[in-house]
Amino acid sequence: MPRFFLPFLLFSLLLSGTGHARPRPWPGPTGWYDAGLSPCRGLTIGPIENTRHPGKGYGSAPYRRMLQEAISLGATWVSITPFGRVLNRKPTGVDFSFEVPFVQNRRDVLEAIRQAHEVGLKVMLVPHLWVESGEWRA
Repeated sequence: MPRFFLPFLLFSLLLSGTGHARPRPWPGPTGWYDAGLSPCRGLTIGPIENTRHPGKGYGSAPYRRMLQEAISLGATWVSITPFGRVLNRKPTGVDFSFEVPFVQNRRDVLEAIRQAHEVGLKVMLVPHLWVESGEWRA
């Protein structure tokens, strides 16, 4: 039995009581295909959310063009990376106004999600935490 099969089996057993009727992929290079699922093809579209590049971040016309480029490359998913900022690793809270005010950043991220869905792409949010001190954040 391959090494990765036991953890996969345990994970499947944990999920078996969730009521999901979707087939679960088997391990291996053709697992998704064997389970009748379409492949997940995606890319990350990073944020440009600062005052030096107005009109070029999430939700903008250049972002919309990037979505079209992603589709032309065969993408079915995009990941979006909203940022938060902390000064160091001491627990003092996260500043969500990274390069632009939080209200604008939130609006732009929500618009980026809407635009991706509008063209048929699925979205995965990958929040990033920027540590100003440069300390290891894991």
